[in-house]
Amino acid sequence: MEYLLQLLIEKIENSENQWKPGANGWKSLSNKAGNLYDDRKHLKSDVVKAAKDLEKTGLVKIEWVQGYREQDIQAIRYRQEDIPALYKLYRERVDSDFCARAELVRKYQEEIRAELQGLRTPWIRAYYEKLLQESESGRAKKATLEKAWKLFRKRRACWRGIDELEDPMYKRLFSKKYLKDTKIFENEFQDFIVSTAKIYAKELLDDAMNDSEILSVLLIEDYAQELALKGPLHLKWEDGTEIHNEDWRYGNILNSDTLRYAQIAGQQPEIQRVITIENKANYMMMPWEEHTLYIFTHGFFSPKECRFLQSLNQVLEHTEVEFYHSGDLDYGGIKIFLYIQKNIFPELQPLMMDVQTYEKYRNYAEKIEDTTLEKLKKLQIENPVLRQLAEKLAREKKGIEQESFLL
Repeated sequence: MEYLLQLLIEKIENSENQWKPGANGWKSLSNKAGNLYDDRKHLKSDVVKAAKDLEKTGLVKIEWVQGYREQDIQAIRYRQEDIPALYKLYRERVDSDFCARAELVRKYQEEIRAELQGLRTPWIRAYYEKLLQESESGRAKKATLEKAWKLFRKRRACWRGIDELEDPMYKRLFSKKYLKDTKIFENEFQDFIVSTAKIYAKELLDDAMNDSEILSVLLIEDYAQELALKGPLHLKWEDGTEIHNEDWRYGNILNSDTLRYAQIAGQQPEIQRVITIENKANYMMMPWEEHTLYIFTHGFFSPKECRFLQSLNQVLEHTEVEFYHSGDLDYGGIKIFLYIQKNIFPELQPLMMDVQTYEKYRNYAEKIEDTTLEKLKKLQIENPVLRQLAEKLAREKKGIEQESFLL
């Protein structure tokens, strides 16, 4: 009997709807292909005897193969209204610790809802709401649901930590504070957190961001944030003391605390141009110009860097300053331009990001991957110069890294 009970319960628990409270009507465990019999473990005669014993409980009804009554089973039928009684019998005869799927779902959902009560971050809440939805679906096997619950519990502290962050925190410190080990976030959680953010935090991210840039948006830092600047810019501390960036003729680097506590001075020297540059070598090779402020982007700016540069844009808003960006002539370079234009400098114009520059350095062009090429073709670009470049890259199916301009 235990063997057949095991099969019945497995069928019920892994079905789409039978395990749900309130199910009614007849269902059956089929034996059309003789799958209930096993010559080595479960002989036909033993299974037939076990089925008869199970039928005596009043919880199932045997459907015999026509012409072979009492000898060969066609199916074992059961009423869904009797499933709770089958569970009770299973606990008595097979597994006293058995937890029905409906009860498992209830407990899992209680834990998810408990977390939702304290969560502030919209996209993490959206992810948890999806977990609730998936837990109610009957399509997944019970074992899959049990694994999901186990992973939920394992990742819960990590999500709590990300939800609590208000200021950037180094990855290793975050891992130690919330996961009790300095390396466990990077080794076991990072890939999942990044992939989940790509789905549920799309409005905060850009699809050209790498993993470190995505984590930076989530306020988890790989390393200390540093913003490299070269040219005229006045900063001030809360006590009114000013810092003149142009005093460092060959450039200056602002660390995380400076980005946090320094303010853009209301009165600036004569800044005629602000040029953001994607790659370090090109930034370093830019010559000193008295009225030009160069900024190294290192890819996508972090949230803290964005806030700092937004303050600069507000101070310069009513002055005759030109804003430019120079970067790779490829999908990523164009996306960085669009990101800066959208989030920091609305009047941004491309610098050496045009068809003429592509033609000049076309010998250094490299093939663009097909998936990236499709994304490039779908870009909505208002700037005519940049749009013509994107169209050129799409036709040529090639891009050029900015460092090539130095060769």
